[in-house]
Amino acid sequence: MIIEPFLESISEKCKANGIEGTYIDSNGVLRCTVCNEPRQTVTRFSGQEKTVYCACSCQQKREADAKAQRLEADTQRQNEALKETAIPCREQREITFETAVNPNEKHILIAKWYVENWEEHKRNGTGLVFCGNVGTGKTFAALCIANALVKKGVKVKMTDFSYIINTLTSNTTQDKNAVIESFTTCDLLIVDDMGAEYHSDYTLQYIEQVMNGCYKNNTPFILTTNTSVAEMKQPQNIKYSRIYSRILGKAIPVAVIGNDRRAKQGEELMKKALASIEKYINEKNLKT
Repeated sequence: MIIEPFLESISEKCKANGIEGTYIDSNGVLRCTVCNEPRQTVTRFSGQEKTVYCACSCQQKREADAKAQRLEADTQRQNEALKETAIPCREQREITFETAVNPNEKHILIAKWYVENWEEHKRNGTGLVFCGNVGTGKTFAALCIANALVKKGVKVKMTDFSYIINTLTSNTTQDKNAVIESFTTCDLLIVDDMGAEYHSDYTLQYIEQVMNGCYKNNTPFILTTNTSVAEMKQPQNIKYSRIYSRILGKAIPVAVIGNDRRAKQGEELMKKALASIEKYINEKNLKT
């Protein structure tokens, strides 16, 4: 019968998982020295009684813990693979809400809200548009969202409009459709740096095609742009009206206000460098 070798295999597995830490009681039954539960049981099959090894609570817990550790390791490996696919730049994969200088800034709190309500946004295909001047933290907020969702197993794809346009320009019509599908069939598309000043009528067609792909697949998207919220709602140039209308139809505009942080960091770096240079020169002069 099939059941007999099956039970024997279970018994052997239990036996192989460790007989150490056991003792034989007065009835001749093998028991665990920790929980005192039997490590043997009597079962009947093929019309005969047979003593087989079984798992006590201790062993079951050890096996459950080992399985949980394997699952955690597998999940971590999968998340790392998702990160590499979603965010090609290694440094950007380290940007999280925990690394924010001011975690209570409005756009950071909105980014957290988006992550915490991700299932609803995914279901509705709702995204965000971070609007503001250069260096105010738009890309940082988008990366916080990307890394937080990747950690949850969400398939994120982060890129920029320059890459999308260059990729589409260098492909045939048939390949262009495949490229657009690759951008718009993920769980969340994040596109950085939609600078209106760089886009011609020709390239705007590609951007619109990507947005249309997101609409078709109900794919949420997050954009960052130097264009203000007011200009997106009432563009001075009529050629942007259609694309901005498509974007604001599926994404919530978020104004990111502040000074250019990169410029400030550059000034601080320059000050430190000049101080170091001056110290070096003075030390050399003293030696001579």
